[in-house]
Amino acid sequence: MDLLGRYYTQDTFSELLVQNLDFETPNTVLDLGAGAGSLIKAAYNRWNNAEFIAADIDLSSVKKLNTNLPFIKVFHADGLKLNIEKYIELGKSSIDVAICNPPYLQVSDKKRFEKLLIDANLPECLNLNKLTSDIIFLAQNLKFLKPGGELGIILPDSIVTGQEFRILRNSLLTNHSVKALIELPDRIFSKTEAKTHIILIKKQSLSKSKIPLLIAGKDGQCYDQIDINSSSLDYRMDFSYHKVNTKLAKKSVKRLRDFEFELKRGNRTNAELKASKLKFLHSTSFKDGSELYLVNPNKKDKSNIVLAEKGSLLITRVGRGCVGKAAIIKKGKLPISDCLYVIKAEQKLVAAIWNFINSNEGKIWIKAISHGVCAKVLSREDILNLPIFI
Repeated sequence: MDLLGRYYTQDTFSELLVQNLDFETPNTVLDLGAGAGSLIKAAYNRWNNAEFIAADIDLSSVKKLNTNLPFIKVFHADGLKLNIEKYIELGKSSIDVAICNPPYLQVSDKKRFEKLLIDANLPECLNLNKLTSDIIFLAQNLKFLKPGGELGIILPDSIVTGQEFRILRNSLLTNHSVKALIELPDRIFSKTEAKTHIILIKKQSLSKSKIPLLIAGKDGQCYDQIDINSSSLDYRMDFSYHKVNTKLAKKSVKRLRDFEFELKRGNRTNAELKASKLKFLHSTSFKDGSELYLVNPNKKDKSNIVLAEKGSLLITRVGRGCVGKAAIIKKGKLPISDCLYVIKAEQKLVAAIWNFINSNEGKIWIKAISHGVCAKVLSREDILNLPIFI
């Protein structure tokens, strides 16, 4: 990712996005944030009789696009500007196909984008707690599309899986037709581990009752597909999550939420606990599958601090490469950082959780259910959905 929050698309995945759009003969194709031009080149290879319009905030990118891709009309413009139509000489509802790999940045002053969200027929998104630049680009593209026009957009994992963006997913499913989603491989963008997905959207149409979710390999080919009820996709839209849970649903397994237990997240940060001089447990304190025999040298633990105690189970909540790492406490007690969950329950339930998360099936489930752009996260809701075999 560069300073403008951009990840440049590989040609392989640009072709994948373009080839999965249904529009046969568009008259106009738009690429907001064209970057090096990979997406628009793929579009030209498919629809060389269309008119192509591109925009980018970086003047050097605009100059290169003008030199290397003379068949497109390129504008120097910021996709976050509310009046961008003036800069790219387009009216609302004027484009047949839009393609986009937007930047990923936090957006301040959410209120000034309210009209844009309404114009994009995403009014529910006024209730989002935060906005990111990719949501703004999504709305801009929908604004420019004709009713029935198609958008292919690459979005980060947080938009597709994060509970803070569930309102957005519901709004898309309600007000437009989500035609398909393609989960892309990890590490396809240079210098980042960002997980991404292609979403294909038809403006102001009804979503079908079942929506195809696909997964692509590093060769840009989709190698598996499942069709999921659209009513299930506001919770999460990613292939990996629904694939593993579809398999488990056939076994009619119970979930952790169906039992009596106590689930807590550490309530002190790593830095706070270090500053307190207390001995404590953090995500780096143990190896996956460890049995911990704790010696507590703390003379007195602070009141209200969350502890891991004998018989409880630890699960790493967040991290790069360590999310879902687990340990069981065999003896003693220690405070835990906010990177960890602790589960306390009767011995039989703890044993069932421990056996599952240390099994091959459990490892696959953890990998599929964890989410996030770079560092992965397990939410409280994810832990509550943990399968239990008793």
